[in-house]
Amino acid sequence: MIRVCTVAQMRAAESAAIDAGTGVEELMRRAGSAMFAAIAGQLGELAGKSATVLVGPGSNGGDGVIVAARLAGAGCRVRLICSRRRGDAVAVAGASPAIELAPYAPGAVQRSAADSELVVDALLGIGSAPPLRGTVARMLGEVGAPAALRVALDMPSGIDARTGAADPAAFAADLTICAGPCKLGVLQFPARPRAGRILTTDIGLGDPGSGHALDAQVAAGLLPGRPPDAHKGTFGRVLAIAGSARYRGAAGLVCGGALRGGAGYVELAAPEPVAAAVAAQQPGPIFTVLESSGGQLRPNATGVLKAAARRAAAIAAGPGLGTGAGPERVVEWLAGPDGPDRPIVLDADALTLVSPLRRPPAPNAAGTVVLTPHPGEMARLLGVGREKVQADRLGAARTAADRAGAVVVHKGAGTIVARPGGHYCICPLIAPGLASAGSGDVLTGLIAALLGNGLTAWDAARLGVYLHARSGQLAAAEMAVAGVLAADLAPLIPLAWAELESGRPRPIGPGRGLAPMNPDSFDPPPGEFLDPIEGDP
Repeated sequence: MIRVCTVAQMRAAESAAIDAGTGVEELMRRAGSAMFAAIAGQLGELAGKSATVLVGPGSNGGDGVIVAARLAGAGCRVRLICSRRRGDAVAVAGASPAIELAPYAPGAVQRSAADSELVVDALLGIGSAPPLRGTVARMLGEVGAPAALRVALDMPSGIDARTGAADPAAFAADLTICAGPCKLGVLQFPARPRAGRILTTDIGLGDPGSGHALDAQVAAGLLPGRPPDAHKGTFGRVLAIAGSARYRGAAGLVCGGALRGGAGYVELAAPEPVAAAVAAQQPGPIFTVLESSGGQLRPNATGVLKAAARRAAAIAAGPGLGTGAGPERVVEWLAGPDGPDRPIVLDADALTLVSPLRRPPAPNAAGTVVLTPHPGEMARLLGVGREKVQADRLGAARTAADRAGAVVVHKGAGTIVARPGGHYCICPLIAPGLASAGSGDVLTGLIAALLGNGLTAWDAARLGVYLHARSGQLAAAEMAVAGVLAADLAPLIPLAWAELESGRPRPIGPGRGLAPMNPDSFDPPPGEFLDPIEGDP
């Protein structure tokens, strides 16, 4: 599992280690040595290769100096370019003829990078934030896009390790090697694509955070079993309460996500025009037609829904439902103290109808509620502005989870799943194929199907988010990303599932010569993670 922490948590862990007697230089030695080990594991034989190491003024620069010394010791020719004079850089260069120490001069980085097989960024650490300035800005501006493997130490210079903000000239890494856990900002956007593939190292600080990355290793461990003697009743019935005359397609997308997510039955409860539209496109669901007025549910729909809920293993509600009196009555029942004793996923209009969280959903008898807001819906849930939500996506997700007593899926680039008590995970998959109206409706059905298969809310939300994002990647690989529709996602969920079962993801992007995840595998797709590695403290 790839650990994630905030900058504050990392600072606290470092301070605790220092107070316990581990010196700053020792921590730096551990970090630099572990990072070198990771580079050597990726490049293999280093003798005869050439490297450019860019070093800044702080402890991140110190890590870079140690990496440069270890590279030279392995037979690599190293050009060490400093943004300002460093005594440790002078010392290692004096001790090794394989290191050329070069204070920055205009054009030096560009010439050296073009002549290297490895470019290492050790300019700025977790205490920095955009915009880039001065010599460091000029150095990064010269890196360009060389054929060399680009490696960032701890984080790419030019990003904010707290928020994920990124300067346009921030270092674009093929591989980021973290000192200890991955820093939160590295997994957020717009910083995430600049990190490339990510490795974490063990530098003896324990686990300073309460989060992890939602990678294939984690997701594979969440897959529910599919016994060979199973039948349709084994895998639960999902009740989908979705759609209105204006948003008929939303109901079909929820049903598609539930069917492809492994539900044994999917029952759609919706007005007749919605049921007819879905029946024409989806052969799988069964239907309970609800009375409607103007294409929306009538307030008396709850009577029929209570009977349908007793047949269900899980409920998905909200997409395309509308916000009139009928939907409001239905959501009040679903989220109220007398609601169904079934796991529930609330999305879209259902979230609007329970906003703000001053009136949170009541914990039902099953103890399982999942909320799946996008940033705008999160802002309404918390009663704050969207800008505030986006400035601290993790904080918003954790606050909503604690207030609601529910698992919260904060959708968006770098989706965050949070549960009460502060635990969270972040999906690292880069999946622009999800940027289409209705993709969240597919996720709602998918999570409900996993709940119906017996997963906890925390596990169903995490696995659903991974399968959903991976389906978006696969869809984008098969067609132009701009043409991916929400309806393209559900058919690819079984393929994403099969990848997790086999442990062999399809390669969908160039690996730039990086080593595979393990000896019998191949390069993971963009956004995937390697296994954590051990340093040598």
